[in-house]
Amino acid sequence: MRPCASRTAVASMTAETTFEPDQVVRALNDAGVEYVVVGGLAVAAHGVVRATRDLDLVPAGSEANMDRLARCLVAVGAEHPIQDQLTGTSLARPASFKVTTRYGEVQVLNRVRGVPPFEQLQRDQITVEIAPGVIAPVCSLPHLRAMKRAADRPRDHVDLAELDVLHGTG
Repeated sequence: MRPCASRTAVASMTAETTFEPDQVVRALNDAGVEYVVVGGLAVAAHGVVRATRDLDLVPAGSEANMDRLARCLVAVGAEHPIQDQLTGTSLARPASFKVTTRYGEVQVLNRVRGVPPFEQLQRDQITVEIAPGVIAPVCSLPHLRAMKRAADRPRDHVDLAELDVLHGTG
């Protein structure tokens, strides 16, 4: 693992909602949740500065971890537009599950096509200090590139081009 220091800009999403990923990461860490950050914050951790509105994460799939994740998200005010109660069982379904917390949106990617399983991401993760004393496990550059290629959205093409400028083609 190589350490990487980064401070993610905190931007206001709306007049009522802010995005404070460091607060979510702190809560996840304090709750003992096993996870790896992917998506926009991972792109930033690898040097590409761009706006993002959510924290994308891949959790360990064990029942105990999913229960810790659900309790943690509820503790930070998670609300889901469809479900009344957030549980480890609901989070364990193979899906992309987005919730809104008092610190912004959190996207839980659980067995989603194009996203490596937690065990692979964890094996190759780096650690990033996203705020003083707040360390996040972040996916490796090769995994990030693979996920961006699989997603194949216009912003992923831009991210890949910028990652290539910073790190060489990969």
